[in-house]
This record gives sequence, C-alpha cells and structure tokens, in this order.
Amino acid sequence: MRIVTPLLLCVVLALGPPPSGAEEAPDLAAKIDALAKPFLEAGIVTGMTVGVVRDGERQVFGYGTLGDEAGAVPGGQTVYEIGSITKVFTGILLADLVRDGTVRLDQPVQELLPEDVKVPTKGDAYITLEHLATHTSGLPRMPPNFEPGDPQNPYADYDEANLHAGIAAAELQSVPGTRYAYSNLGAALLG
Repeated sequence: MRIVTPLLLCVVLALGPPPSGAEEAPDLAAKIDALAKPFLEAGIVTGMTVGVVRDGERQVFGYGTLGDEAGAVPGGQTVYEIGSITKVFTGILLADLVRDGTVRLDQPVQELLPEDVKVPTKGDAYITLEHLATHTSGLPRMPPNFEPGDPQNPYADYDEANLHAGIAAAELQSVPGTRYAYSNLGAALLG
C-alpha cells in the first residue's frame, strides 16, 4: 500500500493590474491549472491546494483527491501535514533564543533537560544545540524506541516521555560535530 501525503502548494501571485482592469476568472484558472497539472500527471501528488492572493482578494483552487475512499477534492479548509518544514521553524526559534541570549549554540543539550534525561556522549564529546540544528549530533535518524501504532500518523503516540527514553537509549553514530547525518531524533530533541 502506497502512503501519499497531499502537497500544499501555496502560490502568491503578484500579477499587477491586467490591461483590461480585471482578469477574468477563467484566465486565472487556466494559469493555475497549467501549474498544477504536471504535479498530478507525474504522480508527484495525489492532490493539492493552490491559493492565490491578488489585490487583497483570495481564490482557492483544489486539484486531485485527498487519497481517501470518497475521492474528496482538497480545498481551502484542507488540513495538511507539514512534516519536516517544522525543522525550519524550530531553527528560527533557536536563532531567536540565541540572539536574545537565552541559550548559546555551543551549549550542551544536557544542561537544558531534566536531570533524569540522559543525552548520549561519545568519549568526552557532548551534543550541543548547534549539533542538533545542523544534523551533526551523531544521533541516529530515528529513535530506537520508535514503533508507531498507526503508520498513517506515526508520531501520534510518540510523546515527550517516549522522546526522553529514546534519547537515553540512542547510540551515537559519530562524534558530535564531526559528521552530517539527518536525524529526526535530533530535530525532535532540539524542539
């Protein structure tokens, strides 16, 4: 069974005023159709929502399906899973905390966690906030205790207690700061 997550494509078009004073809806719809069609035809997505904001007015176009049995078409109220883009938001929040002097990039993560949560080390090297933000912590991609109950929503039952246990049980793959390796576990810890 193939799991497909719909793609949210939010497009803000700054088209400027059309010569006639108002672009007819079919012309705009045709332009959006031309942008959306290749994603659907190539099977990159099963469905998408395109939002257009022009001169303060909003239009929403739905394409394909949500992948459900009913064949529902996505639209302006469709809730999308945003996945790894949250790592960008987490990095921005970290930058704000560093700028404000609340934390330091070279600060050991262990200092910021409850005493009963043990962060792995390798030799005398410890994981810092910078290591987590740059995927150089040495932590594995996924926690060793990650066993989702629902493959369609794998993080639904993975709470803070599971995260703390997963961190404590993780074995570093490399010395922190020496090698890049994408880590959802590290990003979750940073969050």
